Amino acid sequence: PVPPPPSPPPPPPSPPSPPIPPGPPPIPPPAPPPPITKATHTFDGVDDVVVVPGVPSVPVAAISMWVYIDGVQPGAPPYYLLDMRTTSSSEPFFSSTAWSSTWVQLMVDGTPSPLSWTSLPVDVWTYVYLESSAALLGLDVRVMSSNPQFYNPFGARRRLAQSEAGLGSLKGAVADISLWREPVSQAELIAYVRDENGSVAGGAYPSSLAALYTRSASGGLSDSTGTGPDALLVGDVISGGDSLVGDNALFSPPRPSPPPSPPSPPPSTPPLPPNPPSQ
Repeated sequence: PVPPPPSPPPPPPSPPSPPIPPGPPPIPPPAPPPPITKATHTFDGVDDVVVVPGVPSVPVAAISMWVYIDGVQPGAPPYYLLDMRTTSSSEPFFSSTAWSSTWVQLMVDGTPSPLSWTSLPVDVWTYVYLESSAALLGLDVRVMSSNPQFYNPFGARRRLAQSEAGLGSLKGAVADISLWREPVSQAELIAYVRDENGSVAGGAYPSSLAALYTRSASGGLSDSTGTGPDALLVGDVISGGDSLVGDNALFSPPRPSPPPSPPSPPPSTPPLPPNPPSQ
C-alpha cells in the first residue's frame, strides 16, 4: 500500500497582537460658569413695590425679569409677582393663588413651564418670562405687590390699611425688568439673557424689546433703552448688588459631543496558508 502523505507542518505561531491604542480621553465636565453680578432691588414683603409706568404708544406683549422669592414671607397670601389690573379682573396679574387668563406662556430659566405659582422656585435667583395673549397698552406694571386700588375698591382708608398690612406684597428681590413689544422665542430669550449679562444682545437692543429697567446711578429704576419714563419705587426698597450663580439652563453650557471613534485596527493574525492539494 501507498503510505499516506505526510501531514503539513503546523502553521507558525501567530505574532503577538499589537497593543490596542488607548481611546480618546474622557470628556471633562464643563467648568462652572462665573457668577453674574446684578444691580438689584430688595423688597421687604410689607409695603415695598415698584411701579413701571405704562406708555399708551408702546405695546407690551411679554414681561421678563430676574426674581428672587424669599421662602419665608412675612404676610399672608396671596403674594403678587406682578399686577397690571386697573378696572377689570381680566387684566394681567400673577399671584400665589390665581393668575389671569391673559397669560399664555410661562418660561422659568428659559424652559417652558406650567402656568402656576408652583413653577417658581424660592430662595434662588431665577429668570421669569410671562407672555400675554394680546399686546397691552398703557397699563402700569406693579412688581412685587398687588394694586390695592383695584384689590379693594371700598375707599382710600381701606386701601391704605391694606397697603400698610402688606396685602399682596412679596418679599424678595428683582433685577432687569424687561418689557417686550412682541413674544420672544425660547432661543431668543436664552440668547438675550446670556449675552452681555442680559443687558444687550450683540451690542444692540433686540428690536422686540420695548424697555429694560435697570438700577440707575441714583439707586432708582430707569429704562436703559431711553424710551420709557423712570419707574416709581415705593416703600423702603433697598438697592444693592447680588451674585447670580449660573446653575441652570440659561448659563450651563451644553456638554460637547464626544469625538468620533478611531477606525478599528487591521487584524493582527495573518491568514493561514491554503492546505496543499490532496494526493
